Amino acid sequence: MNAIAAKADANGVVAATPLSLVGHIGHLDAQQTKLFEEFRASQAALHAETEEYLTGLDRARIAAKEGREATAEELAALSAAREAEWPYELARFLRANKWKLPEARKGYEAYLAWRKLNKVDTVLDTFPFHSLLLDRAVGNNASGFDKRGRPLYFELSGSVFTDGLLTCFTDDDVVRAHLWQQETSTARAAASSAARGEHIETFTNVLDLANLSSTTQRAIKFTKSLSAVDSAYYPERLADLYVVNAPWIFAIMWKLVRGWLDPVTANKIHIIKGDPKPTLLAHIDADQLPAAYGGTCDRCLNSPQCAKQFSVAEFAELLPLKMDDAELIAQMKRETIKAGKVLKESVPMAAGEVVEWVWQNHGKVGDDIDWTVTFTPSEGAAAEPIVVVQECRVQNTGLFMPQCSYRSTVAGTLHLEWSNKFSWLASKQISFLTRKIAERRDCLGDLALAFKVAKERPLGPQGSAAAAAEEAKKKHAPAAASS
Repeated sequence: MNAIAAKADANGVVAATPLSLVGHIGHLDAQQTKLFEEFRASQAALHAETEEYLTGLDRARIAAKEGREATAEELAALSAAREAEWPYELARFLRANKWKLPEARKGYEAYLAWRKLNKVDTVLDTFPFHSLLLDRAVGNNASGFDKRGRPLYFELSGSVFTDGLLTCFTDDDVVRAHLWQQETSTARAAASSAARGEHIETFTNVLDLANLSSTTQRAIKFTKSLSAVDSAYYPERLADLYVVNAPWIFAIMWKLVRGWLDPVTANKIHIIKGDPKPTLLAHIDADQLPAAYGGTCDRCLNSPQCAKQFSVAEFAELLPLKMDDAELIAQMKRETIKAGKVLKESVPMAAGEVVEWVWQNHGKVGDDIDWTVTFTPSEGAAAEPIVVVQECRVQNTGLFMPQCSYRSTVAGTLHLEWSNKFSWLASKQISFLTRKIAERRDCLGDLALAFKVAKERPLGPQGSAAAAAEEAKKKHAPAAASS
């Protein structure tokens, strides 16, 4: 078992703990140690139940992948790794809840229930739906480690293809892809821990806000929903967030907001003014950093443009339903939505059925319309409607047709809605088609190859990060040997 309390020196003196390590395993004060032990004892039964569930998943995963039964040694090793991580997991929930035990218990138990309900522990066993398409809507890359061994994630947040993101994915599709990313970062942190001989549990993110505009900001609903997921289910995972190429107004707003934040959280967020290269290179070795930020990374598929920005035409290439499909166009129904009015289409669904939709705005490029999809379970199946696509304003690009699908888990009715309420004068014309299909239609592209590449990519440090890991391991080896 890892020592959880702060260590005293030969004279019995405990050194002051840096702000960044307050409340972390190995740095707990006497009161925190007491609360931690109480929390751990209260969760012991649930922990044992969870471990039994996860061991069952281990057995199933090995059987599916290798066609054999898992050995007792394999299962014991996997269980031991989780047991070693458990104290850190508990400490994260205690820190996130300001060491208030009732709130920590509630949050942790909700977290375990959420993982089980949403099968989060099997997320990495399959490729996220529309994953290749999502990468073309949101330029991103998870590769490399910072100088302290923490996994890196880069995102071109200011250049998001908003209209593709809003109309070709359900909200759940985006969340599931985010879970893949978070679970991958968790696995990369574990691999870095093993390589360095010290515990790594946090991630470093770089968000590039170049090209941020009011168009990009229409995707703010995803920022809010994913932040809520991270806050509730991945607490205390952020090490540092570097915001680069931010417009001047963002920096001014940050100065106002910073004062409202918890000091620990505020100290993790760094708004870099001007050229970001010197700051990033101070914390990230050049061979771990994309060329756009002064690095020399050459390991990524898109190197040197590691977080690649795709065009709308490149995004449309992967859509399964095409604008030049004459047979499809002939099946679509054309409607006029007058100013101030709403068009609704409802489709009854049995449990397990899939409904696909595709539509087209016949206005000029830039014409917009509000769009939302909800699902109402049949009476008695559930109390509240399910938001499939949260209401959003969509602009016509003239380069692709919005399209997606939804699988119902219970009987009910799917509701698609196009609203022109915000317009006082102009009518809008759209064509649309809804139909039931056997399976959700994934995006085009070699998904099997992409999944293979993703699974075979090394999780642990490479290049200078690997060399740094070796040095760190030597540094921590004596302590490990004596414990």
